[in-house]
Amino acid sequence: MWKEYDWLPLPLSYSRIFADPAADRTSVFLALEKPECRLEEGEVRWDLKDSCHAECFTNYANFLYFCQYVKDELRSEVELSQELFRGPGYEPTVYQWYSKWDGKNNRPSKWLGERLLEGRWILEYTCTQYSMSSLELDDEHYETLMTVWQRLGERTTMYNRTFEVLVSLAARLGDEWASFVYESPQENDAWHVYETEKMPWKSALRDMRAKMNQPSTVTARDARMTALRLSIETWGKLDTAGIDIDLDRMVDYVCGGNWLFAEESCEVSISYLKEKHTTTDQGFWHRLSAFESLSIEKDLYDIVPNYRDSDGWEAREFRVADPIGYRTKWTDKGESK
Repeated sequence: MWKEYDWLPLPLSYSRIFADPAADRTSVFLALEKPECRLEEGEVRWDLKDSCHAECFTNYANFLYFCQYVKDELRSEVELSQELFRGPGYEPTVYQWYSKWDGKNNRPSKWLGERLLEGRWILEYTCTQYSMSSLELDDEHYETLMTVWQRLGERTTMYNRTFEVLVSLAARLGDEWASFVYESPQENDAWHVYETEKMPWKSALRDMRAKMNQPSTVTARDARMTALRLSIETWGKLDTAGIDIDLDRMVDYVCGGNWLFAEESCEVSISYLKEKHTTTDQGFWHRLSAFESLSIEKDLYDIVPNYRDSDGWEAREFRVADPIGYRTKWTDKGESK
């Protein structure tokens, strides 16, 4: 969750995930032997973060995710990326392809090349260093996790259930990354109540995500202005919580040229917000002023919006640039995933 909001300080890295998965697995198993770490004495226990090894739950969940659950999906993405680089109309090297794409389309997307290198690093180098048979869940602990899963009222979603229940436990035991990304399916459970009290900024992010991913909820005229307003409001809530953001990246997100259905520049959106917004919160206006100054400094203030979709927009870019190549090289493989 929030993957398109890369201005959030999500404290997780590959070095953390792959540092010592065997030790993480051992710590998780030791924690699951304790009733309080299985949340039998309360659904949210941030006071047990250290004694229940909350960070190890996150590390182990993500290790299994990359090296066991989605390796076939990653392999498919790598193959698709390689096919595109070899396809008609594309240059043979990553560097040349970046140059051609940027020069022709004025869209600074390096996603495909980065994803290709990232996927190959995970598949061909990192995960191959481990014996997965010795790092998997055993039957006893799998059954324990499924019992916790059912008691918390979780539901199966698109990911593997083991990954989700491990992240659920990590969040409820106080791991910071898991707390950022975890969403409980229950409207009024202990986690929802705790999250509302401790992380009120998440509601602003949900609102922002809903509006930015559903064109029907906001007009093209107001799209960027809505993203700007919600970003500034969320920034304020994060600041109150003592959480620093990457303001450069936030400005890139809101004022960059890649938008799917926005019509106005950031200059117009900022002026419109100054005119129409009625808040008396002086912190909001101070943050908006800082945002405006940085957008000017980064030469993003008055650029014309072009194209953006937060989830998978790069694939649409390729389809627009090379529809025949997309149909022959992406569609069949993509639909088989």
